[in-house]
Amino acid sequence: MNKKRLIIAGAALVVLIIVGVMVGMLLKVRAEIARVKAVALTEHDISKLPDDELLGTEIFMGTEFQVAVRVAGGRIVQARVMKDDGRAYVKKARVILDAVVAAQAVKGIDAVSGATVSSKVLLNATQNALEGAAAEKSAPAADAP
Repeated sequence: MNKKRLIIAGAALVVLIIVGVMVGMLLKVRAEIARVKAVALTEHDISKLPDDELLGTEIFMGTEFQVAVRVAGGRIVQARVMKDDGRAYVKKARVILDAVVAAQAVKGIDAVSGATVSSKVLLNATQNALEGAAAEKSAPAADAP
């Protein structure tokens, strides 16, 4: 009888541990989604950016997503994904970068249905590319030796 109780108690403990781990993972995913969605997309004066290929990244669930934005003549002429996690949601969300080129902006673009979070991750990476270029352009030049 004691052996049977010990087995039941052990099984119950294993189930509790598994449930605890799953709840912890769910909370982490929810927190990451909330963090990505909370990033405010802003307007950028593209006309003041240098002609260049700008790289921007966003980390989501431990994976780096990288977007390359090509600016020429004061316009975004191309935006493409350079690095992602290969999931179907991201592949579906890639069309959002065509909307960025068409709108010449990241602000005000609707997420791709069925890939909302992936869309936001790519928009955040695109914004990071634009902001990085703007920050580099406005940074004071280093004194030459």
